[in-house]
Amino acid sequence: MQLKFLTGDACPVCGDVTVVSEWVATETLRDETRVLQHVNGGMWEYRKFACGQALEYIPNYSDTRPLERYRCQRDPELLARRERMQRVKVMMEEMLAGVPILVDSDRQSVLEAIRSIRMP
Repeated sequence: MQLKFLTGDACPVCGDVTVVSEWVATETLRDETRVLQHVNGGMWEYRKFACGQALEYIPNYSDTRPLERYRCQRDPELLARRERMQRVKVMMEEMLAGVPILVDSDRQSVLEAIRSIRMP
């Protein structure tokens, strides 16, 4: 797909240039799908890279910005957050392992719950 307005051929975080998908905003009304177009003629355009980051063109501002819900998986801030969460998870497991008040079955269920926590 050839996007008219969106600028940015690389991820602003890691520089990845591998484009996974491109699309424009559409709406469906009564079984008819149409492309959304701003009064100034611009369209809402999107480009997603292999690293997970996506860019969007916002016609209201005539600007290309990173799309918040698609973050670069190589973002140092995101990697640091995952590392901190993993350390906290390990600390919680170690702390619970040494608590004598909990019944073994309760301790095991709490540990399983902690281990099932997904990292962002």
